[in-house]
Amino acid sequence: MNTENTKRILLTLMFDGSGFYGWQAQSGGNTIQQTLQDAVQSVFNERLGISGCGRTDAGVHAYGYCCHIDIKKDFPIERLPNAINTYFISRNIKISVIEVREVNNEFHSRYYIKSKEYIYKIQNNKYRDPFYTGKAFYYFKPLDLDKMRESAKYLTGEHNFSSFMADKSDIPIDEAVRTIHKIEIKTNIFDNGTNITDIYIAASGFLYKMARIIAGTLIEVSEGKIIPENIPDIINAKDRGRAGRTLPPHGLYLNKIEYYDTIS
Repeated sequence: MNTENTKRILLTLMFDGSGFYGWQAQSGGNTIQQTLQDAVQSVFNERLGISGCGRTDAGVHAYGYCCHIDIKKDFPIERLPNAINTYFISRNIKISVIEVREVNNEFHSRYYIKSKEYIYKIQNNKYRDPFYTGKAFYYFKPLDLDKMRESAKYLTGEHNFSSFMADKSDIPIDEAVRTIHKIEIKTNIFDNGTNITDIYIAASGFLYKMARIIAGTLIEVSEGKIIPENIPDIINAKDRGRAGRTLPPHGLYLNKIEYYDTIS
């Protein structure tokens, strides 16, 4: 497609990551990126490149995943969500385009990010609610939210988070500095008694499995295996073995992306 005749569109997606091998296209894998490309191809009759805001692990969900695409200038963007979503609905694919926005041609959905926010969902009940199977991590012991919140304070700010980075990451330890803007822990109890505890983590960026390791560390704080005052030592150790366990991907949601103001 001739770039002189195109415009760049930022798409925001909501998706159920169950059954997908994450965002990134790969041979032999059912991914969000490939499935979205199939839908876009059904609209424009050609295979277009789509760039995402970052990778997600298999089974991770999203309320606000962002990606961008270049389309013909004369195509009205207000038609785009319905055109793509019709493809998904007709095939019972659990992805929806929830917003489109024209941006400048230099914009990149990955490199213009100011902040990302994830939510880790924990179903904290004596008995499992089957409707949250695959949608929240089931944990039957009572959570000590006060200790978890106390620990979260030590994690906020700029730190080297290599202790909270999976061993298979290709990022060198010295480059593992990130800034966590906030960690909030909220609990919702529904009419049927189901208790969902949400851990909101907003940061300048995330290392490989960082959000899931932070959530697992807060669980171990609740269990008394880690005390809140030890969090600074865990951070300073730069040792993955010092932090808590990695919680499974099905409890994790990419909630929203904040971009710098100069994108349009």
